[in-house]
Amino acid sequence: MSFSFPVKISLKTSIFQDGVREEYELIAFGRFHKKDGIYYLKYDEIIDSGTIHTTVKIKEDEVLILRSGSLNMRQTYKRDRLMSGTFETELGTFYLTTNTKELDFQWDPDLKKGTLKIHYGLIMEQVDVGTYQLTFTFQEDEKAVI
Repeated sequence: MSFSFPVKISLKTSIFQDGVREEYELIAFGRFHKKDGIYYLKYDEIIDSGTIHTTVKIKEDEVLILRSGSLNMRQTYKRDRLMSGTFETELGTFYLTTNTKELDFQWDPDLKKGTLKIHYGLIMEQVDVGTYQLTFTFQEDEKAVI
């Protein structure tokens, strides 16, 4: 069964690096849809250098995050696996590796809300740059303008 509807999204990011923890939260509006058994969460993020279009592709045991626009990123997350990716900016392309410790997707079709948690170690250009935790929380929002 396919579906698509507007959602309000909260993305909480926790970064643990060199004994210091930083936390960020992004609120965005986008769309959540399902097609061919795969879930997609899509939204735009406005930053100083422009707009970033983000697609989160959620399969049973794997998540792919694609970002395009003022920066480009492609990263796959799969529990207990090292996965490679890229991060492109005006400074050039950086090669990433993630070691995913937790990958948990919950979807409640009756309430039309869900969560996606990704906890991973990040290596950029062969340098350990910390442990990251992404928590996407989203719920249908008919007022979401997208």
